[in-house]
Amino acid sequence: MAVGAAGDSREDAARDRLIAEATARFLRLRTDPADPAGRADLARWLAASPRHGEVWRALERTWRATGLLGPLAAPQSAPSPVRRPARPSKRGRRLTAFALAASLALGIGALVGGPLWPGADYRAGAAGIAAIVLEDGSRVRLDAGSALDVAYGPDRRDVALRDGPAFFEVEPDTARPFVVRAGAVEVTVTGTAFAIDVSASEVGVSVEHGGVRVVSAGRSALLAPGERMRIAKADGAVVRDRVPLSAIGSWRRGRLLVEDRALSEVVEAVERHFAGAIILGDDAMAGQRVTGVFDLGDPERALRAAVEPLGGKIRRLGPWLLMVSGPSDPR
Repeated sequence: MAVGAAGDSREDAARDRLIAEATARFLRLRTDPADPAGRADLARWLAASPRHGEVWRALERTWRATGLLGPLAAPQSAPSPVRRPARPSKRGRRLTAFALAASLALGIGALVGGPLWPGADYRAGAAGIAAIVLEDGSRVRLDAGSALDVAYGPDRRDVALRDGPAFFEVEPDTARPFVVRAGAVEVTVTGTAFAIDVSASEVGVSVEHGGVRVVSAGRSALLAPGERMRIAKADGAVVRDRVPLSAIGSWRRGRLLVEDRALSEVVEAVERHFAGAIILGDDAMAGQRVTGVFDLGDPERALRAAVEPLGGKIRRLGPWLLMVSGPSDPR
């Protein structure tokens, strides 16, 4: 039976459904404002409930806050013909896409009071860390933006980490193994402390004390304290190494410790603690290597500390959007 959190309720389910409905319509009309069927659909949706209008207006406020485009007018009656705008430049399309992604990811989540993880048992909001005690006394800390599902049974304690970093301190129970699924990776323990990090490109598992068994693509490995395994999502490639114990789950102490990691990974980790979106707009910079200790309590400062030594630049596009560009970018 799933163990729910206080936020996992009928109200949450209704909120998540409303987010999905509003987002779909917003994206459709931003992609093609002249689409008569899309405008008619939006008019019907707005007329269905006053709450729909509140959501739509909040989305528009967030969109305007980026400072890039004006509001997307909602139809008040039957849709009228709309002149199809001229096709924007490649740079304009790219910037518009970045701003739209930021607006939807942040604005609609803030609008309805929660992160965008429909149905998750436990969630950590943007720029926050959640501390959880499960029914068996096991403790979990979720980094900002992470989400966890829990389903305990008589023979196993199953949890699923949907995204982001989490640190587990598992109560020993040899009769009921504690199993964490993170995508195609499965981690099994009876009692130990370890971290799992689900990022865009890989799943990482590192052990603080005790031991864990990691299974991926039919292969099994045992990890001891100070050992780490990183499994690529794309092809299942495995990198196994050692990591200082102080670096395991360092985000719990407000620090990000990285050694020879791609800038794209650092940006992804910092973004979890930023109340907005960070766009890495330079593909050449994404793979540049970074080593350092960064203060997650000040995400923008941490980002600058990682980017500027590489010659990169950061600029704001509205209050909730940061753009990282390379040294050759004239903007």
